[in-house]
Amino acid sequence: MIVRFFAAIIALFSMFPQTPANAQSPGSQEAPVSTDYVSGKAVTVRSWLCAEGVNDCYGFCERDEALIGGGCDLEKGQIAPPGLPIVLFNSKIKISQIPGFSKLAYVCGYTGNAKHHVQTVCMKYFPRAGWSLSGAGDLFALAQSGPGLKTNIDLDFIVCNDKGSVPATVRIFHATDKDTKAFDPIQLPMGKCLAASQPSAIFISNNNGQDSTISGFYQAFQKGTFSSEPAIVDLNLSNPDQPPPPGTYVEANCVKTTTPNPFSNCVIPNLIKGMNYRICFDDKYTPPQPKVQDHPSYPGTYTPMVLTPELMSVPVPPSTPEFTWTPIKANICRDIYNFQFAGFLVAPTNSPDYWQPELVTKIMMTIQTLP
Repeated sequence: MIVRFFAAIIALFSMFPQTPANAQSPGSQEAPVSTDYVSGKAVTVRSWLCAEGVNDCYGFCERDEALIGGGCDLEKGQIAPPGLPIVLFNSKIKISQIPGFSKLAYVCGYTGNAKHHVQTVCMKYFPRAGWSLSGAGDLFALAQSGPGLKTNIDLDFIVCNDKGSVPATVRIFHATDKDTKAFDPIQLPMGKCLAASQPSAIFISNNNGQDSTISGFYQAFQKGTFSSEPAIVDLNLSNPDQPPPPGTYVEANCVKTTTPNPFSNCVIPNLIKGMNYRICFDDKYTPPQPKVQDHPSYPGTYTPMVLTPELMSVPVPPSTPEFTWTPIKANICRDIYNFQFAGFLVAPTNSPDYWQPELVTKIMMTIQTLP
């Protein structure tokens, strides 16, 4: 059945055609749900049985899937009436208030009383998150495996650079049976995306312009969507933007340590092991620091984030290995998959003179639960 309807698949992310207004009857979803590939992308194919006497019938994708195509077919053994085609129209139509499903449906129109099927071709999507980097320098995490660089995330990703005059620098890590592979830094031009399959971590930096600001977004896809090697793709290959899940305001209270370095540490409370989380920082993510000699009031390199509890008592290195002690920054999020632990270290007083660690009593953020 899959082979027969693939000829009817709509070009990915094309404009929706006009559809009749009387397509109002849903089909009944059939098992099994199957997985296939369209243009190299993993998709879920769902079949819907339309009852006898139903002329206009539609099928859906689930709420966390994008509808990218579909087709129509007769029930096995049914015969279309002589001179009457089975399909009058194949198209996407907006359907609202369908609990548990996407707001798009694939419609089959049929003149006759025979049972027939609607097939929907669906691609799982995950909510986007934005990133923004002003000035050159530090490396920031966008997505990380909670257990560390030796464990891959069971998803594919795109990172897109859609605003700014210089490329972004992206670092991709991927765990193998023997070790962790660190791909060479990839320059991501404005207007392009970088596709990565099942990485263990994705980091981004602005190494190309001290006075430039660049920004974009990143998004996860079901595994198998992209090839195994990181590759530059066109920006319009991404799924349509979807609103992120609502975030919850969270404070990580900082506790003074008994050692001079770190000065204090701050554990994110009430997160559950094994869950997936998006942690985002607004403009003011700590109590303010005095602004001295044009240095930022919120220097994230002095409150690095770590994903293992053992590092909470390890001195913050003068020049932090940013893949382990990862800086935090306003207007950027990071996704942690298979969460194990997360906390922050507050650098000591022997840091630059504009840094007063005793003022950092808490780290403020919003946290969203991811699929």
